[in-house]
Amino acid sequence: MIAKLRGLLDSTGEDWAVIDVGGVGYEVTCTRRTLGWLMEAQADAEVLVHTSARDNAVELFGFRDEAERSWFRALLTVQGIGAKTALATLDALGPAELEQAVAAGDVKAITRAHGIGARAAGRIAAELRHRVGALPTVDEDGPGAGASVRRDAVDALIALGYSRVEAVGALSSMQAENPDGSAEDLVRLALRAIAR
Repeated sequence: MIAKLRGLLDSTGEDWAVIDVGGVGYEVTCTRRTLGWLMEAQADAEVLVHTSARDNAVELFGFRDEAERSWFRALLTVQGIGAKTALATLDALGPAELEQAVAAGDVKAITRAHGIGARAAGRIAAELRHRVGALPTVDEDGPGAGASVRRDAVDALIALGYSRVEAVGALSSMQAENPDGSAEDLVRLALRAIAR
């Protein structure tokens, strides 16, 4: 199984990239986020890979980081969700937003993904709810102040006796409404929301 590729970006298409590793071109299917990141990196392209072998074909799916790959693999465990739908879901939401939507049971947010109806979104929310907090997430722009503040706020709510699912669910809209808020601000607002 291929787990990672590092080489030169040879070419790209709508949902794929060819990475030249020692003269051999590997085609990987990617999210738009990963493709954009690869186009910036070009000279030193590296992706984490999920290898899928079925029938007489081997497909490689490339991801910018472990958060994308982990959520992709989690989505594949949901009944009726295949690789293309899992990629479309990550294109629409990204790992951090998907975690928030699953924790909050926000079916409407999940239906923003191409090919995901209310029924499939409900299955995603129900079947992945227990994975919230166990899978890695990152901010859309990678690790940074927003990710750190969010982690601190989640940890504070857990210390106050809330489950990780409750903490992530309570914070899901708070950080969007207060992007520059501190962890303390987010916890205070989340506690008010929980009390309602």
